[in-house]
Formats: sequence, structure tokens, C-alpha cells
Amino acid sequence: MSWEIATDIPAGNLIVDQIDGDVARIRQDQRGSTMPWFYWRFAVRGAQGRTVRFEFTDWEVIGTRGPCVSRDGGASWSWLGPASGSTRHFVFTFGPDDHDVQFCFCLPYLQADLDAFLAHSAIRRSILCRSRAGRDVEMLTVGAAGADRRVLLTARHHACESSASFVLEAMLHEIATAGPGTAAAWLRENAHVVAIPFVDKDGVEAGDQGKARDGHDHNRDYIPTPRYVETAAIMRVVRGGFVPQVAIDLHCPWIRGQHNEEIYQVGGPDPQRWLQQQEFGRILETQVGIAPEPSRPLPSGEGWGERAKAHQAVQPPSPADAARPRPLPEGEVQCLNYLQSDDLPWGQAWNTDIASAEGCSCSKWMAHNGARLSTSLEIPYANVRDITVTPRGLRDFGRRLAAAVGVFMQHHDQE
Repeated sequence: MSWEIATDIPAGNLIVDQIDGDVARIRQDQRGSTMPWFYWRFAVRGAQGRTVRFEFTDWEVIGTRGPCVSRDGGASWSWLGPASGSTRHFVFTFGPDDHDVQFCFCLPYLQADLDAFLAHSAIRRSILCRSRAGRDVEMLTVGAAGADRRVLLTARHHACESSASFVLEAMLHEIATAGPGTAAAWLRENAHVVAIPFVDKDGVEAGDQGKARDGHDHNRDYIPTPRYVETAAIMRVVRGGFVPQVAIDLHCPWIRGQHNEEIYQVGGPDPQRWLQQQEFGRILETQVGIAPEPSRPLPSGEGWGERAKAHQAVQPPSPADAARPRPLPEGEVQCLNYLQSDDLPWGQAWNTDIASAEGCSCSKWMAHNGARLSTSLEIPYANVRDITVTPRGLRDFGRRLAAAVGVFMQHHDQE
């Protein structure tokens, strides 16, 4: 019986070089990115009973926890673990009922996930603009509309950076639902919070890399004549009067190694901006160190629809042996840690003029246009130190990030 590899799925991305028996030689589709990037997603159909070896021919594109796998059409995902292969290949044994199995570089987050969240939320949805392909680009709002205190949250300037979306979703949920007296509730009552969940909407849904696009990508498009309708629309919102005191742009880093397995802020070149980032980092580190509230469900609870319930059912692998998942006790969360000392100052590693030579980033533009705190935060794909990244962990971190924004704004509100 023959089997096939398919990319006719949401955010599908793959080029098949050869299938030879039970060995597939494959590679990611760069789709206009000028530097090699690593996102891929595909489905395998009709391989029941086979053990298939998938070999990537275009360098090391498998992360520290192996690939993600879904046996239910993309509703839920789990990591296969490093024992499934290497940085260039993985092996998978298809069971008798595995008629259609999907694999992905990372935990996906697409339009269907956002829709499931918003269907059970009081967060207001409007349209920022329409993409080049005619898709609605959402602008989400929560809190005190028209308030003088303003927060702008953005994600997916680079299409493949999906960890950022789980964090953003949870930030909005926390602001919308936090109990009285909390920092997030203060934001809801006193600040106007706007979020753009998918800046590169077409790239997210098509499964593009989105990084280093030919010419420049969305996060280098904050220039006098933008090439992308989405960045132009964000700039119009700010110039039209929504100048944020706090602007946070969420990203994901490289696959592995230093500055890729920690959560960190990307330091700006202006010393005063860096001081604000350091202050915020100290607040965030404190919030991350606070134990979760056991009586209050995380944003992956049943009220968020079937897709959210499926995500909640994914059991995180043990940090001691990521290849062997273990169930966590009900309500337990593996908190993704953050240390302010991990933040990357301007001029170190990749954070230099060379990285921004093609244009102006979102966080840099916001800093130049009135934001007291304008920062970019990198959220790893697979692990934060020895902790495996899961939807629950990402959402828990998002809750704490929202609280940190509230504490920061309250502090400066008293000046």
C-alpha cells in the first residue's frame, strides 16, 4: 500500500525530494526568505503500520524536543522528544489507526486557535486592515476604551513564531478576567489595551517562514513608505492618537543554543530605553517567581472551546527525560522561567546595527514615537532552559507578563 506526504493543510510547508520505500528525503520551503530558516509542517497519509524515517536534506531543522506530532487533524500536539531522531531526521511508527498524522517544527497557532479563544471571550474584535490576500487582520481590544493609559501588543511579525501567540492570547485573557485588586485588573480598569495577534497574517496562514523576506520582512517595515499594508495600518493607528505608554512585540528566536533557550528582552540602542527595559525585567522576574493560583484555572480551561481543551490535554515531557512524557498532577504547571540577567543588551551577540540594517523594527519605531517602554521579547519554541515548552506553560507565562505590565504602569502612574 502506498503512502503520501501532503501540505494541503493549514500552514503546510514542505518540499519532498524523494520517497524511497520507508525513507523520505524532505526539506523546508523557504518561500522568499533570503536567509535559511527552519519552519515546516506536513501531513502523512496512508502509512498505517509503517516505521518511516524522515530525513531533512537542507541542514538541521529539528529542535531540542524533536518534532511536534498531531494524530487528530491538528487539534492537539505533543513533542516526540529527542529520542525520536537527531537535528536532521526523525523516525515515527504509525499505528493501525494513524491514517492521517501531522508533523510540525513547533507548536502551531493559527486563525482557528484565535477564533476558538475569541468565541469564549469578552475581548473586542475589529479589523485593522485587509491583507494582500484579502484576509482580515484582527485588532483586539480590552480594558478601558479611550483611556489615556495605553498598551500595544503585537505578535507574528515573523509568520512562523508561534510561541508568541500563546503568550499574547493569555495576556489578553488575564487582563479581561483577573480578579479585583490584581495588577491585570488595574490594567482592565485604567488602560486601553490593543493587540495585533497576526501582523503577517498571510504568512501565518500560508505557512511561510516570514523571516528575512526578500527586500525586508514585516519587522523591518516601520519606514516612511512601508511595503506591507499591516505595518502601515499599525503606524496609522499610533499616529492617529493611540500612542502607547507600553509597547511589547513578541517574537521567537533561533532553534537552539545561547540566546535561544531562554526568554529575554532585546535591548534597544538608546540608554534611557534600556533603563526602562531593565526596570520592566526586574518586575517580570518577580512576577514569574510568584507561585500560580491553584484555585484559578489557566486560560486553557474548558471554556475556550474544543481546540483549547485538546491543547490542555497535551502532557508536558519531564525535564529530566523529554523523550518520555509523564502526566502532571491536575492543575500543576511547569512555569517558564525568566531572569532579567538573560536580557540581551544592544551591541552583544546578534543585537547590533547589522541586524537592523534593512529597516526599522516595531519596537524601535514605537520608542521613537512616544512609548515609555518599548520592548521586544523572545519566547523559545521548544524549551526554556530545562523546561519543555507547552501551551499551558506559555499561557501561564502570558498571565505573568500581563501582571508585570500592570505593575510597571502603576509604578509610573504615581510619578
